[in-house]
Amino acid sequence: MQQPEISLIGMGVGGLDGLSGAARKAIMHAELLIGHPRHLALFSAHPGDKIPLGKLPDLLQLLEKTSKRTAVLASGDPLYFGVGRFLLNHLPKQRIRIISNISSVQYAFALIKEPWDDALVLSAHGRKLTDILGRIADADKVCILTDQENSPKEIAQELLKQKSAPHTVWLCEDLGLPTEKATCTDLPSLLQLPCSDLNILIFIR
Repeated sequence: MQQPEISLIGMGVGGLDGLSGAARKAIMHAELLIGHPRHLALFSAHPGDKIPLGKLPDLLQLLEKTSKRTAVLASGDPLYFGVGRFLLNHLPKQRIRIISNISSVQYAFALIKEPWDDALVLSAHGRKLTDILGRIADADKVCILTDQENSPKEIAQELLKQKSAPHTVWLCEDLGLPTEKATCTDLPSLLQLPCSDLNILIFIR
């Protein structure tokens, strides 16, 4: 029996307003929605089953077994530091339909009015900070996707220890949410700033 198609849908930073017609249609016809709780909450009235996105091996096991039309709700562009690479590496590509959206990186650079075609983009998610510090110090424009362990404060502390060249720092928080803000600062001041768990750092030399 042929397994059903999986729609991998980028939610973007605009919530429902940022979805294309194709994305809305795919979600509407899905029998199973998988995604972060904040994404699933947008579809509380959807009649399909809803499962929070957990560990990737668990997601893979579910997708290999399900006979339901499934929509996986991802953040932004699912192929840009997202779940897309994992799924394409482990499932038949013909099963996966990808409906992309604007990434948080694109959105952040637009927010601060800075071109990003010359930026180095790094993800600190699940990585050792030492693996990316040298690349940060060597670049003129860097965007970092942080996590709770590799927080803006931790990154600033390590760069200051290295006596890195001075940077203009943008702390972009809660992108697309009512609490969205972008703060222009520097490395020493970044140590003192409270910040949301949902943040992106941009360094400009």
